[in-house]
Amino acid sequence: MKAYKTTELNIQLYQISPNNDVLNTDAIAIAQFLLAGNLLEENKETEDALKASETLFDLFHALSSIQDQNHRARIITHAFNRFTAESALGSELVWDQVHRGIRISDETVLKEGEYRNIYQVLLAQLRFDRFVEGKPVFTVVVRNPLTFSKNLNVETYIDFLHGRRRIYLPAYDSKKKFNSILRSIDRKEVYIYEQKTRKNPNPHRIGERYVLADRMTQEEYEQLSQSHAKFPICYCTPYSDYKKQYCYPARDLEIVASDSLLKLQNDNRQILFPQELSEAIALYRFAKTTIREQMDARQDTLDHLDSVMGGYFDIAPVIRAECNHLQTPRYNLKGRTKINHAVKAGEAFYATGVSELGVNALCYPRSESSPEREEKFLSFFSPTSKAGTFGFEFQFVPFSAQMAVNEPVKTAERIVNESGGCNAALVAWPNWSNLPNNKMLEFELMRRCVAVQNVINQNFKLDAPKISALIKGMAEKFPINEVPKSDDEGSIAPFHYVLGLDVSRHGNLDIASFPVVIDCTGRVSCTFSETPYSQDKEKRSISEILKVINNVLETMGHDQDDAVNLLFLRDGIAFEEYQQIADQLPDSVTLTVISVRKNLLNTCSANMPEGDFYSLYAKHDENRFVFGVNARQGESAKITRLHLAQIMRNPLKLEMELLGRILIGLACQNKTTEVEIASLPFPIAYADRMAWTIRDMIQDPQLCSHVSKTYPQEVDNAGGASLFIYQEIKRFVGSRANGYSFAI
Repeated sequence: MKAYKTTELNIQLYQISPNNDVLNTDAIAIAQFLLAGNLLEENKETEDALKASETLFDLFHALSSIQDQNHRARIITHAFNRFTAESALGSELVWDQVHRGIRISDETVLKEGEYRNIYQVLLAQLRFDRFVEGKPVFTVVVRNPLTFSKNLNVETYIDFLHGRRRIYLPAYDSKKKFNSILRSIDRKEVYIYEQKTRKNPNPHRIGERYVLADRMTQEEYEQLSQSHAKFPICYCTPYSDYKKQYCYPARDLEIVASDSLLKLQNDNRQILFPQELSEAIALYRFAKTTIREQMDARQDTLDHLDSVMGGYFDIAPVIRAECNHLQTPRYNLKGRTKINHAVKAGEAFYATGVSELGVNALCYPRSESSPEREEKFLSFFSPTSKAGTFGFEFQFVPFSAQMAVNEPVKTAERIVNESGGCNAALVAWPNWSNLPNNKMLEFELMRRCVAVQNVINQNFKLDAPKISALIKGMAEKFPINEVPKSDDEGSIAPFHYVLGLDVSRHGNLDIASFPVVIDCTGRVSCTFSETPYSQDKEKRSISEILKVINNVLETMGHDQDDAVNLLFLRDGIAFEEYQQIADQLPDSVTLTVISVRKNLLNTCSANMPEGDFYSLYAKHDENRFVFGVNARQGESAKITRLHLAQIMRNPLKLEMELLGRILIGLACQNKTTEVEIASLPFPIAYADRMAWTIRDMIQDPQLCSHVSKTYPQEVDNAGGASLFIYQEIKRFVGSRANGYSFAI
């Protein structure tokens, strides 16, 4: 990516260190806790140093001897959190035990309701980053959790929640004071025995267990047993292990404010919710939108953080960052005077257009709309519109959104037939408060090798800003021939291939992510594993990664003696053993590995540019650097968070600045528009989005039910509904040009 202007500016990262007064505080109790908890993995050197520790500084010095950096970071973070909670520091700074952070604001009411109010509070969570001159440096993660003034008692909604499939609601156990996840609701007689298992060979009666756990009195148990009354119970799982399941009285659990409330409503669109529950969901939806806007005020947040914690912590010094104002890629459309001026000034360049778009269907929910709304929406895709000038031609196909949910096979066949055999479909959905589930129709269209782009039809004013992002997405998805990435947006030299890998976790289940590979000519490929699941916790196995690399080398026709340089980008902490992987590659193949932890560091600067397309790069320490790209639209858009890149292997001895430029160039090739991943390097952004979308589809209860009923034999042959869905997605990605982009 070419820069038309380069400057330097001072940026402030959200990082702090305990001051000397805090470091000299007594920490013997914390050292004893660590020694008693067997958390050190039999590290004798560390254990001996801990036994001699008296102050917090001594404790940090002892823990610095742990060789595994990831394990060391977890232990130090855990130890300091416990110190903060149990020492006078925690009371002076107001430690929040529930959210494991320091409160930096009072609770404030965001919105009042008839039954309850919703509150927000700013929290600073501290995570160990590194040692500088012997002092620990912590990254500050600012959270803005939402809470109800009164949580929703599960027993109140027993009739509504009973029988609901795939419940996932974070809940608080008011009796034992801990968090869990509500998974299902039932009514049972208390004299029924628990299920007998290997871990529970001598099961109690349900009521007896409640009496032993002080959740029910003996008198209540006897009364319920005699009356044969069915007692409201609920099944929960801990956050750390979804395989464990516990049975509690429904009255002991309270549903807390979380995104899962929105999902509960979206998954039950045609169901009338109880008024109190419906109001709580509406309050949460409003509050979520509000705090997103507030969290962008980074400088104000930092000033507030300093005013609250400045007496105990020193804020890290500012660092000097390189700021490159980048040429913006633009499509050569008619009537774009502003862009023509930008191109002449060298601030933008015309990107290559897209050819061979095939037959495109424009599907509009006529049954759930009005003629006026339909006319306004279709005007965005007329021959004289931006989309039309770009080269998109659409065959209009009206459909019913309700029918698409109930009869996705018939709807998909009708779209394909009435469009004349479309290769791609832009599907508009009505803007209902409870959005229809579009996964069934998308799946059926993908089975017919039709690329799909969904969009919500709101109104003319709200739809207009979406069109540029829609064109960008369709230009990536809809072509029937491969669209190589352009060198104008960044070269990967001296590397021949860049591989992006992510690990998508859901509870204790690893969903295999799919390495996206780009070569030095701009061609992109994607490698799927046999199943969507991985046995290796939080990582990919050595054999799995080797298989991907060898597949790339074989596909591209490389001989054993051909010199090949690989850049492996790992989204998140790199748990894999990359030295072992490199040792099993041919001698002519080099493996450079960079771990990219996305949006890890909040940042601000008095001179931060706004509205421009620009990048930031700064060295963080000897093996790490921070970078970011302002990929968002809007005049006030600016970089507020930076990615942290750590060089895990560098056999070519490349300069850190060169690696930073390569990652920024790859980020410029990223066509996603979601704020969280829009500035990530292209291979890991697409791997992230693909893994998340596939996980969402294979775990969707409606889609799984649909395929089980519609394709019983195929589902049985595949080994289940989820595996069948996965196989169909894999087939689509493998048979479709640019199939790797289906999830953006």
